[in-house]
Amino acid sequence: MRISTSSDSAKIFTLLKKEWQTDIRNRSAFYGVFLYSLLTVFLIFYSFKQVEAITWVSLFWIITLFAALNAMAKSFLQESTLRWNYYYTLFSPTQLLLAKFIYNFGLLTTITLFNFILFVVFLGFPVQNISMFLCSVLLGVFSFVFMFSIMSSISAKASKNASLSAILSMPIIIPLLSVLINFSVKTITANSSVIFYSDIVLLSSIDVLMFALGILLFRFIWRD
Repeated sequence: MRISTSSDSAKIFTLLKKEWQTDIRNRSAFYGVFLYSLLTVFLIFYSFKQVEAITWVSLFWIITLFAALNAMAKSFLQESTLRWNYYYTLFSPTQLLLAKFIYNFGLLTTITLFNFILFVVFLGFPVQNISMFLCSVLLGVFSFVFMFSIMSSISAKASKNASLSAILSMPIIIPLLSVLINFSVKTITANSSVIFYSDIVLLSSIDVLMFALGILLFRFIWRD
C-alpha cells in the first residue's frame, strides 16, 4: 500500500524528534564536537598567531571534516538491534535515511557555522569572494552528510565499529577534500563566478550521485 506524502512527513518528523532527543540525552558527545573545534582552532591561533590564506582554507576544511566524522559516525551506530527491528515495523528505509540526512545536515551546518565563526575571530577572514565560498561550504556539507551517513549505516550493520566508517570513507574523502580546498582557494582572490562553474558542477554531481546511491544501497542494508 502506498504511503501518503503527509504520512511520510509525519514519520520523518518523528524520527527527527527522536534524533534530537537522543543527542540531548547524550550531551557529552554532542557538545564534545564543538569543544573539539574550539580547542583545535585555539591551539592553531596560539601556535601560529597568523596563517596564510591558503593555509586558512586548508585548515578550515580539515577541521570541519574531522568534526563531521566525529558527529556523524555514530548516526547509525547508536541504534541497537532491537531498535532496528522496531523500525522495520514502522518506517520505510527511505523515510529513515531521509530523516538521518536532514538531521545530519542541520547538525553539520551548525558545526560548520561554529567553525567558521571561530576561524574568523581567531584567524581572520582572507576570502574575497564570499558568495562562492559559502557555495563551496554548502556543497561540502551536503557531501559530508551523504558520505558519512551511508558509511555509518554500513559499519553499523557490519561490525558496530565507528572506525570502520572512517576507513570506508577514505577513498572518497581524499579526492573530495582536494576538490573542496581547490574550490575554496579560488575564492581568496577571484571575483568572477565564471571560473567556479566547473567546481560547482563537479561537487553538485558528486552530491547527487552519493544521494542516489545512498537511497539505492540503503534498501539492501535495511534488509540485511
